Amino acid sequence: MNDLMGNVNIRTETPIHISAKKGSTSFMEYAIGIENAAFNLKQLLKQGDEDGNTPLHLSLQNQNLGVTRAILKFLEESKEDAKEAVMQENKFGWTPFSGAVSTGDMENTQAMCKYITDMSSFVNKPDLLDMCPLHLAAKFGHVNMFEYLLQIKADITKRGPLNKTALDIAIEEEQRGIIQFVIKSEHWKTAFRSPSVKKQNVARDYWEDILDTPLRKLIRHFPDLAEEVLDSCYEVNEDKKTVKMEFEFIEDTYNYKKIDGHFLHFQDDDSQNGEMYPSPYSEKSVQNHPMMIMTRERKLDLLQHPLCLALMEHKWKSFGIYPYIIDLLIYILFLTFLTIYVLTSPGPISNPELFDCGGPYFNNFSNGSSTDIHLYENSGLNYVSRIGVFFISALRCVLFFFYTKEFLIIKKDIMSGLFKISRPTTYPYAVLLDILIYSLAVYIASDEYSLLDWGSSTKELKIRSCTHVQLSAFLIWAASINLLLHMRQIKIIGKFIILLKDVILTFLSFFSVSVIIVFSFGIGFHILLSNQDAFMYPNWAFVKTVIMATGEFEFSDMFYNKPNPFPYSANILFVIFVIFVSMVLINVAVGLTVSDILAFLENADLQKLNMRLRYALQMEDTWKDRTLRWMWDDEPILRNRFIKDENVVASSDLVSVSKIWEKIERKQLEMKRNAEIKDQNNDLKEFIRDTAKNEIQAQIHQLIAEVNEIKTLLERVECSNQVVNDEH
Repeated sequence: MNDLMGNVNIRTETPIHISAKKGSTSFMEYAIGIENAAFNLKQLLKQGDEDGNTPLHLSLQNQNLGVTRAILKFLEESKEDAKEAVMQENKFGWTPFSGAVSTGDMENTQAMCKYITDMSSFVNKPDLLDMCPLHLAAKFGHVNMFEYLLQIKADITKRGPLNKTALDIAIEEEQRGIIQFVIKSEHWKTAFRSPSVKKQNVARDYWEDILDTPLRKLIRHFPDLAEEVLDSCYEVNEDKKTVKMEFEFIEDTYNYKKIDGHFLHFQDDDSQNGEMYPSPYSEKSVQNHPMMIMTRERKLDLLQHPLCLALMEHKWKSFGIYPYIIDLLIYILFLTFLTIYVLTSPGPISNPELFDCGGPYFNNFSNGSSTDIHLYENSGLNYVSRIGVFFISALRCVLFFFYTKEFLIIKKDIMSGLFKISRPTTYPYAVLLDILIYSLAVYIASDEYSLLDWGSSTKELKIRSCTHVQLSAFLIWAASINLLLHMRQIKIIGKFIILLKDVILTFLSFFSVSVIIVFSFGIGFHILLSNQDAFMYPNWAFVKTVIMATGEFEFSDMFYNKPNPFPYSANILFVIFVIFVSMVLINVAVGLTVSDILAFLENADLQKLNMRLRYALQMEDTWKDRTLRWMWDDEPILRNRFIKDENVVASSDLVSVSKIWEKIERKQLEMKRNAEIKDQNNDLKEFIRDTAKNEIQAQIHQLIAEVNEIKTLLERVECSNQVVNDEH
């Protein structure tokens, strides 16, 4: 048998390798115990199979603890042999230590560490796939092993495959235990500072490298763990009136710089001397902001975190509120000028002699001049308001095209031939409506159908065409609706405007279904009641049916005051209409709208927060452009300490100091409650453990008593037998 120990199979495995792989502890102990063996066991333990795995590799990879203990006990006779065996690599760069880490074998991992002299370099040495032991522990979710490796000088920022850190790998492999340990460890700040690169498809056959951080990944995949990170970024003092906040991870626009395709943190850049970079890491940093990711991913609970609200409060007051007020006032001034211009311009109804509109109403009037004194008196105001429309529109155009960051980015993409990259998701529909309204206002103010003057007077009045007069009616309505959209970020009324918008959208979504039913009834009424003016034409019949759906039937006019060609059919159709539309359809529409009101109210503040966030970030990005640095002397300082003021009036606005403190106090109460629950669970576990221990001890005592009783009986039997033998 000794001669067969050195034989190998087709995979170059000796019996020692097979024993280590299969976990045959008895065979391994037998081979180790052979004295004066014809084979060199130490040499066989160093011999590798076709993949370079020694028996120690195989036993650790297959979690055969008994074989591993036997091999290590045999090798510990020589420290050098043990060190060589522990550090020997296979073809993939794995050592036996790597195998123990990958399986979570803490006992043998600690046993092998005593043979390593330079622990720091050994534990951070990568294999051929750039995987270090810490990366393996993170990949397979061995929390205790991960903690132990950090204790023996493993580097948590060490880059592995695809330039990923151990935390990146844990997030990718969904190892929540590893992530939670990192968040609660002393290394969490270092780990969360490590940036990575994310490929983003921004156009066909074009990918862009954008910054990605562990916090951004948690926001997308593990929002509850991201909340734990944010909880670690602020601390309430013992007086419960002061809170210290750290915004390093939630506001990192100036923390990174792109160098040679990779991002570098300013604290890792010796040239910065601990100072942040002066410019953002990317021209599109706004869309990649952590809070913007919360908005896109609809992580509303994270957006309401005290840290996020505090940052939002700073940005809104520093960069958002003043541009917003100026923009709102400019638009109100524009709407005022536009309204005055339209109202002071001659109209075809009040002055039909000045127009050639055509149609039955205007055929009775002949063209000529007007002597209306009001037109003469309003001509000056009309001229000023017309110039005001042009001026405000030009000013708004300049502000948009020259001082809007998104437009500058789009312009750059157009110049570089990558226009498809710019899909302006940052532009809400309100911006498009703005462009349309300003364009139509300039178009209407530029119209000159004819010119009205008053002889010797220097005053003159431009006459608009009939088409533009009708268009101006819709323009004033649309511009007023657009004013409401501009007012959505105002404290008190903003959420009610958002609520109104949501209700309208809900109704329109239902109306798209009900319009088919109403149209079918309208056609039916047109067929049966076309002798009446209201139902004479299909389009009139449809409009009349829509009005009837609101409850305005005019039943007597339909069926009694005028002759009815088909009284029975018309009455039957009318009864069906009342039941189906007025009772069922309208009540369903009202029920759907009312049932969603509470959800709309809860969501209104959050929508307003999203709009404020986007607006403030865009304004900050625009203001900090080099072309606008003259607008302020000192940059607004982000304070990291909030003091509770008892005199501050409570506000319903989410972005307010009182609301931030309310969130903090609620968090503190929740953390206290969770701690109490945890203590109760620990006490319950300890009670169960003690109870089980007492029960086991009682059972052991009972077994001992029974054994003693049996032993006593046996002794008595033996004594009886002895007496019987003596008598014989």
